[in-house]
Amino acid sequence: MANHLVGRPGEGLGRGVCGALPRVLGLTVFGPPFDPRSWSGSSSKLFSCLKRQGALVGAYSVDLTKAQKLPSATWNFSFNRRRLYLNLMKSHMSNVLRTRNALQILRQVTSDYDALLQISAMFLAAPPGGVLHCSYHDGNTALSRRAEYSYTKASRRVLKESWQDEQRFYRGVDLVFTMSEWLRQSMITDFGVAEDQVVTVGAGPNLSYVDELTCSPPQAKDHGGKIVLFVGLDFEGKGGPTLLDAFRRVRKEIPTAKLRIVGCRPALREPGVEVVGPLDKSDPGEEARLRRLYDESSLFVLPTRYESFGIVFLEAMYHRLPCIGSRICAIPEIVRDGETGFLVLPNDPVALADRMILLLRDEGLARRMGERGFERASTNLSWERVVQRMLVAIGERLK
Repeated sequence: MANHLVGRPGEGLGRGVCGALPRVLGLTVFGPPFDPRSWSGSSSKLFSCLKRQGALVGAYSVDLTKAQKLPSATWNFSFNRRRLYLNLMKSHMSNVLRTRNALQILRQVTSDYDALLQISAMFLAAPPGGVLHCSYHDGNTALSRRAEYSYTKASRRVLKESWQDEQRFYRGVDLVFTMSEWLRQSMITDFGVAEDQVVTVGAGPNLSYVDELTCSPPQAKDHGGKIVLFVGLDFEGKGGPTLLDAFRRVRKEIPTAKLRIVGCRPALREPGVEVVGPLDKSDPGEEARLRRLYDESSLFVLPTRYESFGIVFLEAMYHRLPCIGSRICAIPEIVRDGETGFLVLPNDPVALADRMILLLRDEGLARRMGERGFERASTNLSWERVVQRMLVAIGERLK
């Protein structure tokens, strides 16, 4: 089991009252808590920010060991690799095993803490009496079960198990933090969590050089290259075929337009299309290349069929790119239609091409939308703001 304790931050702090910061213990399910590859880097950014604030007592992983993964993977086997992954993540067997790991960790922790913050509902930790039990989420089973997001589903049996496990979880947790208001409303309506128990805190970008983007003097972005950027691990699920159809229409109007595909490697041979493939942001050289791709692009497009939050939109906005996304899930909370970019319905290549052509032709509009996106992201969508909102909510509950 990968356990990662971080120093002794929080020494000398009070019980989260009278203005003192609460002491937080973190648990995550998506690999080592400070590994930039875990949960796309979100757990590392969150816990590192809590540590900088002096509120983090420790952070641990409750992820399955290799020995634990084998029986769970065997019981939940599928020839579809994505379904096998989702089955392994969401099954009741995996939940039980992670819960055992969490209980073992909590028995070994000697530091005092006021709040237990766990990422996801994929295990049920049991903090000591008097400790506030909090959780942080980008999605839930109620949303992934919906018919319009069918490509993301685990097996029917595992979805039923996950639904039952999450119902038990939300009945016992004290405070639920969500990345989006879209998810917050689902927690209230689908799981019956009381409104005052669910707090939308947002998320931030998972880039190591964010401070350089926000603190450096702004430079005029060149939109003349007519380069469209797509970043996503799942080409089909993130709307890649729709984008490809739209881009063909764009090329008829703007023959010099280019499309760069990052994060995945679809087998494509299309005029104007460059498949860059996966880039590991934990590798300095590959992250530097990703930064250059953002800097060279004219706009960012992700016509996804499902997106639990959409941190990649934030990262594009930090690079002053106008964004085109789908009018679904939490994306309208990030991309403001007509202000920081445009929203279109999924699977609509005609509407998507129309918006792409508009922004590629009107460089002034693209620049204005990119600047507004940067202002919005840098002032409201950061991990510092996430942690601030969390600590305020925890502190209120501890009074």
